[in-house]
Amino acid sequence: MSIKPTRRTFLGTSAAAAATAWVGARPYAAGAGTSPGPSETVNIALIGCGGQGRYDMGQLMAVHGVRAVAVCDVHETRLAGARKQAGGEKVLTYKDYRKLLENKDIHAVVIGTIGHWHVLPTIDACKAGKDVYVEKPLGTSIGEGRAAVARKGFILQYTYRGCCRREHRSHCKTFFGTEASMILDRGGYTIRVEKELKDVETFVGGPPVHHEVFIDCVRAHKKPENDVESGHHASNPGHLMNIAWKVGRKIRWDGQKEQVIDDPEASALVHKKYRAPWKLEV
Repeated sequence: MSIKPTRRTFLGTSAAAAATAWVGARPYAAGAGTSPGPSETVNIALIGCGGQGRYDMGQLMAVHGVRAVAVCDVHETRLAGARKQAGGEKVLTYKDYRKLLENKDIHAVVIGTIGHWHVLPTIDACKAGKDVYVEKPLGTSIGEGRAAVARKGFILQYTYRGCCRREHRSHCKTFFGTEASMILDRGGYTIRVEKELKDVETFVGGPPVHHEVFIDCVRAHKKPENDVESGHHASNPGHLMNIAWKVGRKIRWDGQKEQVIDDPEASALVHKKYRAPWKLEV
């Protein structure tokens, strides 16, 4: 039996979007509204102009009524490439993401930086009143994820890898039950009756539409289903395994309090040290 959700079911209720023409010779961000409505253009900016960040920017720009108005990176070549992709000379460029976040005409930002630079820009963007699309992983420690959860803002943790079913299966996990087994991968799941070597149920997820969902949430001012808290809890098991490996023993974890139980050495690894002058406010 095959179960495949419709696009309407997958996306849920979405707000209407309408494109606004690019006008004049001014930078795109000049004179834009500070809070986009259902029929207004959403101005986005990219922080971190590597391959994944530029892919996300391109996918968001393909959504009706969205335009990229600014890009930020310390790498000159990547910055120039992202600016060209976003529209050329009208697109603002920054080398310090904090300066970009001061621009009140930017509605939402994409955090496409290297993995250990995801949380600080995310938190600072929320402080600046921006909606945030942050790439995976959310953070490199449980403490980072906890700090991000404490902030307000529309944050979507991108977790789906768009690729072929064969690659999905290369990352699969199999759970064995008394009557059947479940093969779970990034693309869906299959329930298989081992005695009969027969698949009795299969679910294949739809295409990666995270970018459309994010823009719908920006317009409707609603929290996405796959929000920052989901990303935080999904990352915690991996962080805990790393902590156990570093201390060389089994650790016990209180999921409600998010604390390591009776192990000060392991507990100290819940947070990571930052190089001055950077610091994480928890």
